[in-house]
Amino acid sequence: MTSVLLVGVSVLVILIFLYCGLYAVPSADDYAYANAVLNGDFWQAQADIYKSWSGRYTATFLITAVGKFLLEQYWIVPWTSILLLIFSSYVCFWTIFFHLRSKDYFYTFPITFIALFMSSSIAGHGVSVINEGFFWLAGAATYQVGAALYFFAVSAFIWMARGKYRLICSILSVLFISLAIGSNETLMLLSVCTFSALSWYYRKQLNSSVLLILGLTIACCCVVFFAPGNNVRSATANGKDLFSALGICIEKTVQQYTYLLINPLLWLFVIYYNKLISELLDEIRVHFSQRQFCICLIILVYGLYFPVAWALNSGAPDRLVSFIGFLGMVASVFFVKLLIDKVTRKLSIKAVSAIALLLLIILFSTIYEPLKVSLLTLSEGPEFHMSHTKRNNYIKQMAHEGASSVGVDKIERNKLLLFNDLDSENHSFAYAKYHGLESVFIVQE
Repeated sequence: MTSVLLVGVSVLVILIFLYCGLYAVPSADDYAYANAVLNGDFWQAQADIYKSWSGRYTATFLITAVGKFLLEQYWIVPWTSILLLIFSSYVCFWTIFFHLRSKDYFYTFPITFIALFMSSSIAGHGVSVINEGFFWLAGAATYQVGAALYFFAVSAFIWMARGKYRLICSILSVLFISLAIGSNETLMLLSVCTFSALSWYYRKQLNSSVLLILGLTIACCCVVFFAPGNNVRSATANGKDLFSALGICIEKTVQQYTYLLINPLLWLFVIYYNKLISELLDEIRVHFSQRQFCICLIILVYGLYFPVAWALNSGAPDRLVSFIGFLGMVASVFFVKLLIDKVTRKLSIKAVSAIALLLLIILFSTIYEPLKVSLLTLSEGPEFHMSHTKRNNYIKQMAHEGASSVGVDKIERNKLLLFNDLDSENHSFAYAKYHGLESVFIVQE
């Protein structure tokens, strides 16, 4: 009964975010990428962006494809990113821990975890992590869809190494690896480490396939890393300071884990799934000692912050934190489990649960801002979407009548549904160009 209730609540939380996604609207770079393909050759636009801005060929393709064909159906963005994360997480979890699939709560674990992740603030970042990571096209295509492709790649590679459906899994592995690497530089680095480690671990089973996968990985990395547009993009940043980047990574790793480890719902989650998590740890200990495993988890988050710290000399933007935070929360499940094992030597599990419930009530507004904002958006979303629809219709009408510059009223930003409105010259110009105007500006009250 408890399990049914927990799954029901988890599904309800996911459905709330999906419902809110029906009212999401484009913003910021969405229009700039759409403009690149609306009035020109689609494939030429891919080459132009590669040469002038970014080597992220997968993300560029997805953003421009949606911009050209589906920008008016923007709900597809949050729905795709959320559902892909759920499905890919299930596939990866089922693959890695296949031998435990008959254990209690095995199939409810991922959906409950994802509901917890989407409800929680990460590393001090609140609803903006979910906003930029799932509800904004440029962020979702670059990071969350990329994360799903990575999870699929890991799953296909492991099944290939196990000798199951080797041909189809080899094809899928090659496909997903190449697409994941083309999503962003952080996934590029993670893919190199992951598939190098997996290739070494399964070297006896894979034989020549090791060279094929590693060769493909290196080739895709070169396509991303040596893109001419990277020089243009990096010229806008103040990075390339190694010691500063290393220091930033330490700061952000500590911040990430500290914030996750004080999340009371995460403690309650681990308490509920205590037996299953113990079995997961037992499976992991077959390959790693507990100390080695913990060190790997710390290095994981540290390494994921490094590309952006090196490039920008700053912490990760919220859209990247959505990906790093997901893996960080996965790691924190095991850290919290180890902490609970130590704490319960002096306190009963009921006492720990009671303390966690009390903290949950006290810290709700701070730690669970995404869930709080999504609940508010249930009532605010339709009006918010209608306001943007009316603005777009008005602008289209004015463009049809021959206007070149149009003033519009300010629409209050919804933290979950909108990344940026017309708050900068570049964004307002791209928005105006998309609608056939020279400029659109906010009328000052």
